[in-house]
Amino acid sequence: MSCVKCGKCVDECPTAAISYHIKGTMLQAKPARARLLFLYPAFLFLIVFGGSMIQDGLYRILLLVTTGSMIR
Repeated sequence: MSCVKCGKCVDECPTAAISYHIKGTMLQAKPARARLLFLYPAFLFLIVFGGSMIQDGLYRILLLVTTGSMIR
């Protein structure tokens, strides 16, 4: 009930009884490979959708510093 899906239990399980599965991958995939198959698309998603928000935030901060207002 208190799982936050951090994955630490997968790394520390001495008998490899705990694993996680990503849809579209083999059930017997090695944990390191499964983790990479998750992380690359997750970071790509972050870059694509988060990049514009970060750019807009930096623009607003520079606008505040230069003009004194965040709204143009």
